[in-house]
Amino acid sequence: MSSSTPREQRFRLLYDELRPQLLRFVRLRAGPGEAEDVVADTFLVVWRRLEDVPPDLGDARAWVYGITATPCSTGSVASAAAAPSGYA
Repeated sequence: MSSSTPREQRFRLLYDELRPQLLRFVRLRAGPGEAEDVVADTFLVVWRRLEDVPPDLGDARAWVYGITATPCSTGSVASAAAAPSGYA
């Protein structure tokens, strides 16, 4: 029997569904050496801002990729984490 909260279940669904695709995406842009760190940092932002993630999986995918695009171009997830709600 699982004792996870709805928040944890939502995060797990997003993580399980999006991580493999996101990792491939980041490897092509940031290189294999940085990909794991960028994806881990991205999901840290997702966890912290989970209430901002759109409920639809397709929209959520776009939202998460938007967070990931910033570190791929600047090398830092910090700017995505600090972005105002709705501007990730």
